[in-house]
Amino acid sequence: MTLTASFLFFVLFISWIGMAGADDTSGTQNGPSVMFSSINRYEVNTTDFDRVDDVRTFTSEALFSESALRLNRPLADDELSDIARTSNQFESFSNIRFSISNR
Repeated sequence: MTLTASFLFFVLFISWIGMAGADDTSGTQNGPSVMFSSINRYEVNTTDFDRVDDVRTFTSEALFSESALRLNRPLADDELSDIARTSNQFESFSNIRFSISNR
């Protein structure tokens, strides 16, 4: 089962308007500004974000579980089926930008 939700937030934009000179007719605003943005992802999946190697991961986990270091016996059918499981995942990337514009 794969459920993916991505959303983008622009939660803060602050700009201090500089005093425009008498000869400034371009319509641009001068002065410092601050912008905060956040990109958040939520997913219920069998793998990590941006990975597509389910079979390799489950096979490695099954072989390691039945190795001499762990159980030292073949896994039962219910143990094998329990290896494939989903997990809730959340990822956030936030960015703050400062800009000083003197044109």
